[in-house]
Amino acid sequence: MAADHRGGRTIDNPWIVVGGELRAGAAPIDGRAGAPGIRLRESSGRQVVVPGTPSSVPVDTSAGTGSDGAVAGLYLEFVDYPGHFVLPAVVESELGTLRVAGVEEAEIQLGIDAPMLPNGQPAPAGKEIYATVRIAAVDTSGRTSAWVERQLRVMPTGTGDLEVTLSMTRSTDLDLYVVAPTGAVVYYGNTDEASGGQLDLDANAACSSNMGVDNEHIFWPPGRALAGTYQVRVANYESCIGGGPVVYRITVRNCGETAVFSGTFEGGGQSESCLEDPGANRGWCQRVVDFEVTPCE
Repeated sequence: MAADHRGGRTIDNPWIVVGGELRAGAAPIDGRAGAPGIRLRESSGRQVVVPGTPSSVPVDTSAGTGSDGAVAGLYLEFVDYPGHFVLPAVVESELGTLRVAGVEEAEIQLGIDAPMLPNGQPAPAGKEIYATVRIAAVDTSGRTSAWVERQLRVMPTGTGDLEVTLSMTRSTDLDLYVVAPTGAVVYYGNTDEASGGQLDLDANAACSSNMGVDNEHIFWPPGRALAGTYQVRVANYESCIGGGPVVYRITVRNCGETAVFSGTFEGGGQSESCLEDPGANRGWCQRVVDFEVTPCE
């Protein structure tokens, strides 16, 4: 995730909340009568988090009573990690306008740069870690809702000079493709490409394998990403949701910089490999972005 989401920190907490400010101590919970309300829009299972990639937690809030009951923002705590985050009602970011105010829907964007345990130690290599984020709404008078909790599952993905992550809003079989400057394509059919590109996370394959992970990840280890032009494609291989719409997001990290792109699919998909550039065609296979890579300093 972009470095500016971590700026000015004095508290050792590896988690990031886009637009949020990390403060010391526990959140100042005030459960007076007439407090605002909050609910998770999705709460089943553990939400997957890929390190370095924003993950969306959708919530709905409702105003408290009286003239000072408008929702002013959210408090977030990651259980057993130090400090708490304050997220104001409206945040402008590279991910768009994030709104909380009143009864509007909110899309909280959170993430972690690298899997870290609450004691500040790195997670064991290749091991998933589990965490809990709890969220409360606060109104303009300082009254707070009860906490709602979302269980998180941090995946042990590879890191390097170049990382590309596909995230999707629904559990369906979308596939990630990255074309290297050599023309070689890294995807589910070529998971370890000669220049170093590796697919190490594949989700919802054939609507049966790794269901609910809803993220795919390709990376080049440090010093292995060739200079030149890369292309990212996403394919709708098979709909696991009856042809319904799914929104996807592509996160590209290169030499510490992050860029985010998005798109949508609808329909039954096509069980073929997207090995040819689809150009402007936005059917079952979509060209998302071309970008240049230079060696990291």
